Amino acid sequence: MTRATLDAVAKAAGVSRATASRALSGSGSVASDTAERVRAAAAKLNFTPHQAAQALAGAKAGAVALVIPEPDSLVLGDPFLSLVIRGISDGFHGSSYQVMLLIVHPDEPVEKLAGRLRPGVVDGAIVVSQHGSSELADLLAESGVPVVFIGRPWVSVDEQSGQTWPFVDVDNWLVGQLAAERLISREARNIACIAGPVDMNPVRDRLAGWRQTLEENGLEPGPIAHGPFTRQGGEEAMRLVLAADPTIDAVFAQSDLMAAGALVALRQAGDLPGVRQTGQWPLIGRQSVEDPASADRQAFSGDEGPFGRVSPGDAGLVAHIVADGGSAGSGHFASTGRIPLPDRTAPAADSESAVLLVSVDNSDIATSTTPTLTSVTNPGAELAKRASRILLRLIEDGVAPSEVAPEVIRPALVVRASG
Repeated sequence: MTRATLDAVAKAAGVSRATASRALSGSGSVASDTAERVRAAAAKLNFTPHQAAQALAGAKAGAVALVIPEPDSLVLGDPFLSLVIRGISDGFHGSSYQVMLLIVHPDEPVEKLAGRLRPGVVDGAIVVSQHGSSELADLLAESGVPVVFIGRPWVSVDEQSGQTWPFVDVDNWLVGQLAAERLISREARNIACIAGPVDMNPVRDRLAGWRQTLEENGLEPGPIAHGPFTRQGGEEAMRLVLAADPTIDAVFAQSDLMAAGALVALRQAGDLPGVRQTGQWPLIGRQSVEDPASADRQAFSGDEGPFGRVSPGDAGLVAHIVADGGSAGSGHFASTGRIPLPDRTAPAADSESAVLLVSVDNSDIATSTTPTLTSVTNPGAELAKRASRILLRLIEDGVAPSEVAPEVIRPALVVRASG
């Protein structure tokens, strides 16, 4: 008589192999009705789990994976991702777990990870910089290991298995709002946006906060151009914006790297209307939060962690820090400590004034450009440490993913010369 297999049980119950495995072993998060359906199918088929396989699945690997679905050049060159890697390393320092970095190139099938993301090889995984494809999420759902996302995942609950994805994030809607408010307060009236890839949730959330804030203040959103979170991506997106409307007076750049690229395009377009030829352009961007431990910088901190730093030479340029601190929750924050907005009927900024720029991340790049960048914080290291703490709870304490509330950090605005 042929012995029933786990695949046969999964097919009979109408679930994935990983969901069937979790239901029968009692590990992971499976909806109660789904688990009951799997057990009923196993009983009907007289399925008996293989003892050796069970022992292997129950063994601790002593390793966790950090999964980054981006090309090597971005992983190594993006300040935000660098801080995430550092924060994960710090988060597991002193524990019994080794961090394994898994990079998936955009042109590679995610199935390449299948042999690494499974019990016995890793005990859990943290995913950052997720794009819209469901392939990675499907692979993770089938892996049978606990997973935590940095950044709101595209699907927070798997409809078939009931799998819940815990996550940590910055309030990206508020990131867009803070950038727009700052530019409006500087009397900008034609505000463009150079944004990251359209298939990323942080990009969409920032755009939504930026757009709604402009509309609430009687302004039509200016041109929008998407590109990768790189200098070249920012430069090319800035050229597209200028080609669409050379009269813009402000730009919201969704990363410090993109803002640095935008400066190149603006300087080369110095003869365009509304762009001053002195080489002084302000920016507000989204890039990684810097490590405040450095003694040569002044740190601005909230109760929950670092939110930015400014070099001593820039200290006099810091006019205002908006809303620091951390909080848990899944929605975006209501604005408090709002920067007063000018009368929206006031005339637009003088044509001789610089193009204003606000970026995101508040990374080292923000203090190394000319001019230095006004930037909204995106605390990569703090997000990584929180994700590490959550994953340790899932692995060592047996906490169900459905019992873990999303943690959302409130961003801050650090004002410098660019905006």
